[in-house]
Amino acid sequence: MRETKETPVFFSDLDRTLIFSKKFQKEGIDSLLVEEKDGKPISYMTREGFSILQELKKNESIFIPVSTRTWETMTRVGFIKDSLPEWMICDNGAHIYHNGERLKEWEDHINKKRQEHTLTASQLEQTIRYMFEDKGLKDIINREDIYLMVKFEEMTGEVRQSLEVLNLSLRKKGYRMDINSRKAYLLPDYVRKEDAVEFLIKQQGWDFTISAGDSYMDLEMLRKTTHGFAPRHKSFTEDFMHVTHQKGMLAGEELLNAVQHLCRYVR
Repeated sequence: MRETKETPVFFSDLDRTLIFSKKFQKEGIDSLLVEEKDGKPISYMTREGFSILQELKKNESIFIPVSTRTWETMTRVGFIKDSLPEWMICDNGAHIYHNGERLKEWEDHINKKRQEHTLTASQLEQTIRYMFEDKGLKDIINREDIYLMVKFEEMTGEVRQSLEVLNLSLRKKGYRMDINSRKAYLLPDYVRKEDAVEFLIKQQGWDFTISAGDSYMDLEMLRKTTHGFAPRHKSFTEDFMHVTHQKGMLAGEELLNAVQHLCRYVR
């Protein structure tokens, strides 16, 4: 594909937007395994959705995956590992990769913001352990002392209420919290998907941009692009974007089909 300034650029979240865990598989859905870990199946797409994505990647758009995943877990996904995108946004926007290397300009920006922050992720980790050690805390993953991913055995009402109280105090210290299923992400204000997306759009001078996502961490990204898409099972209530009729794995296929039609119309 000959890329121009007007080539459609497709920023997309991965989990629950394009790829789905086994629990989303239903009888009659022709699905394809797209991710494994230690020989165990992790994520699936519909076979038709996978085919559409391949066309979008090769001939119809600049595809940029945007995820809370790290580089290691993102490149575990087959269609990324087998054909590395030129651009990738990992760790919820903490890192931008260009041809497999971290983009220096963005790293400098993040490091500067990090130095201005008074509360570190390690300090916050100690607070989390103290508050939740007897409330089903399963694991705390500290990503480069930038942000935390906290896993619980179960997201009970008590745990959620305690997290919401904690979130109120964290806002005053430049952190925010996003709860997704049994996980809670504690992120500094300077680590946002939409900031990394906006930076790339301005730096590259892209005119026509599309984004897709299902969670609150994707919401502002959808506002930053020319068009935003979300699956029906999205976790937010805002409806300014295009929303699929289907839920689950079939929503991923429907979303990709709509993005492909849009890209073909523009080109």
